[in-house]
Amino acid sequence: MIEPDDGNAAVDSSIVKTCRDTTAQRRGKNKKYKDNESSWGYSTMGYRYGRKVHAAIDIDSLSVIEWKITTASVYDKNIAFEMVDSVGNCNYILMDAA
Repeated sequence: MIEPDDGNAAVDSSIVKTCRDTTAQRRGKNKKYKDNESSWGYSTMGYRYGRKVHAAIDIDSLSVIEWKITTASVYDKNIAFEMVDSVGNCNYILMDAA
């Protein structure tokens, strides 16, 4: 991870599927999920089963300032506050309306 300069940063997240949706639905009916670190979460693509990658990126150099992996059910806003602290020296911080 790098130290942010006085440039610009972006903070966002994305769900990474850990299995097919049909497999997650089938295991959900039986309550027999194999991955305890994954969960159901909602994105612009609808409900997905997996983990969520949160990242703060320096826009000018495209370098990762900070990243974190959580379950997909973690609300972006909760992690965004932590990410904003890591990019506090930047002039502009771009985020979506989570």
